[in-house]
Amino acid sequence: MQVPTGGIAHELKNELTRCNSGADGKSPDERRLFFYASPEQCVQAIFLGGRKMKNVNKLALGGILSGISVLLAIWIHFPIIPGAGFLLYDPADIPILIGGFMLGPAIGAAMAFIVSVLMAAVTGQGGPIGALMHFLSTGTLVIVASYIYINDKTRIGAVKGLIAGSIGMAIIMVISNLILTPIYMGVPRDVVIGMLLPAIIPFNLLKAGINSVFTFLIYKKVSGFLKNVAE
Repeated sequence: MQVPTGGIAHELKNELTRCNSGADGKSPDERRLFFYASPEQCVQAIFLGGRKMKNVNKLALGGILSGISVLLAIWIHFPIIPGAGFLLYDPADIPILIGGFMLGPAIGAAMAFIVSVLMAAVTGQGGPIGALMHFLSTGTLVIVASYIYINDKTRIGAVKGLIAGSIGMAIIMVISNLILTPIYMGVPRDVVIGMLLPAIIPFNLLKAGINSVFTFLIYKKVSGFLKNVAE
């Protein structure tokens, strides 16, 4: 490698010195990258590297919250609608809602998908159809709520998002139950229609409402703690 001399070398050295100040705390390999890079490449590495690190943190945080969601679903579940013991409440949507609020609707949807698949695999219940219904339920709640909150990061925005997400979840589950439950549970569609008002709709509104309230109450404290850990 030919080293430039004279005034050009002096200017380049000064630019690299300023640029390399961003390499503080980097690994030896990263420091070599900063030293041999052009000033433009060095600046790009600083900013692009920061974004990559943020993306890694987001994925790791999403994975942790997904794991907590699975554990909550396994440990805590109980019926909340009399006469419909197969409709079990669980708080598993709370970590996913927190993740959606913090990381955006796309990662929230990915978390909902991962948890749905893991729950079907771990418990052996529901199979592919159960996993699909789980994803439609949680995914609708999280995507709608987090999309609204991301665009209006206020308490009012959170309330609007959680209410809209809860209503959306109830609507989606009416449709999915009418289509999938006769296949999933082997019951006539007329039976499902008869369960909509006394069981299915109240259950989904109640489940989404409870998880939304808990999310609203703990989000700021939990998200602040998680951000400090991620940093």
